[in-house]
Amino acid sequence: MILSEGYVMFKMLLNRFPGLPRRWLFLGEINTAYQIYFKTPSGNINWENDQHFAQQRLNQCNSSLIRRVDNIDQIADNLPDGVLNAIVDVNAAIEGQQFYFTNINVPKGLTIPSPFVLFEVTEDGILPVAINLNPANGGQLVFQPDDAPNAWRLAKMWANLADASMQLSVTHLGLTHVLMEGIAICVHRNLSSRHPIYKLLVPHFYYTLAINELARETLFKSGGISRQYYEHSISWSFAID
Repeated sequence: MILSEGYVMFKMLLNRFPGLPRRWLFLGEINTAYQIYFKTPSGNINWENDQHFAQQRLNQCNSSLIRRVDNIDQIADNLPDGVLNAIVDVNAAIEGQQFYFTNINVPKGLTIPSPFVLFEVTEDGILPVAINLNPANGGQLVFQPDDAPNAWRLAKMWANLADASMQLSVTHLGLTHVLMEGIAICVHRNLSSRHPIYKLLVPHFYYTLAINELARETLFKSGGISRQYYEHSISWSFAID
């Protein structure tokens, strides 16, 4: 029997970590997996960096979520009174257009937070200054950069999880695959094949219906891989009216 290179490398990974599959015990184990077979992601070097975390809000699939803070109410509704007064003049920062925020509202019943993240434009670029993971549920615990390293790191990870879940369920699945399926059907039913809009859109519809149907039959069905590993994201998508 001829074994593929991928299979051999996978067996080496299993031998390196007895007892797999299981949860990673610490981050170093993931880095070792990259050394064995997988290519190390470019973000592996700076993923904990505050500048990189802020840059992800500007250069990623959900870059349209970030908003400028135009009035104090946008902060007051999501952060406890006075939480920022010790580190910055809030009113001056708002007047100087230095504050920006993301506010992700996750449907009730899903086991992921609804984070509000406040960013400030500084001499070192845009940086996160406060994270409230559950303001919609009355959460009063705010994480800041001078907190214990693991607390601040985990707050950013939870905020990124909500952002990534929204990208998967809303931006990608809902507003791309599902939305374009209806548009594709309408275009084919109502526009002449000689219509300029038809000619512009049709190339973008190749495989749209086939991919969506395949996803419904495999990924999103009961017991499918997306149901097993991304249930919170899929449920979020199905919750959209």
